Amino acid sequence: MQQQLEVADEVERPPLPPAKPGLLRYNSPLVQVFLTGLVCFCSAGMFNALSGLGGAGQLDHTIADDANTALYACFTVFGVLGVPAHNLLGPWTTVLLGALAYPLYDSSFLYYNHRPASIAFPVATGTVLGAGAGLLWATQGAIITTYPSPNRHGTYISLFLCLYNLGSVFGGLFPLSFNYHRGGSGSVNDGTTSGWLCSTAGTPFFPPVARSVVESRDMAGSKWSTTPLQIADNACGYGSVKQVT
Repeated sequence: MQQQLEVADEVERPPLPPAKPGLLRYNSPLVQVFLTGLVCFCSAGMFNALSGLGGAGQLDHTIADDANTALYACFTVFGVLGVPAHNLLGPWTTVLLGALAYPLYDSSFLYYNHRPASIAFPVATGTVLGAGAGLLWATQGAIITTYPSPNRHGTYISLFLCLYNLGSVFGGLFPLSFNYHRGGSGSVNDGTTSGWLCSTAGTPFFPPVARSVVESRDMAGSKWSTTPLQIADNACGYGSVKQVT
């Protein structure tokens, strides 16, 4: 009877076909690093363009200073918590949660342009962005260092950095284009902030990042870790003097 069940089970669940070979298959290291670079192009790259203006494009830089203080204080914490979050949720969920914080941050300065007395929204979104950036960069580091083979690390890291920094270049075209003919001093106009907002809001529409790069599809849905295991690993890691120092 048991042998019959095993035979029936084998008939019902045939082996999955292997993934297509080549560099351009979806779960190849090249495509995955390229997708990660595009996400950072539209999110962190545009944030660099916004920050590069000084004061986030505002004539009074106080609100940007307060938002950045909240941002980097929260980033310090979630830069550590992003690692177990990536292991528990998988790369796509973690990247998506991190990338969604960037359009929220951009929208806060669009709101501030019309309501300059309201400083709570930009500071609150700076806090959210600190958490999102921690999740995004923890996952980004895991992808570009573990997906490629060791002899291809330099190539794929260079590819990612090119895409990421191109975001700052293209993001810098918005203030140049929308404010070139404006005279006098003042904050950037709504078109500049709206351009950054639209660029960062496009990240959820990118194809999802694969959970792992494998040669066959039967491992594509595997879970990496569990919550108790992550708590134990973090307790052991940060409890070690050598690990912390």
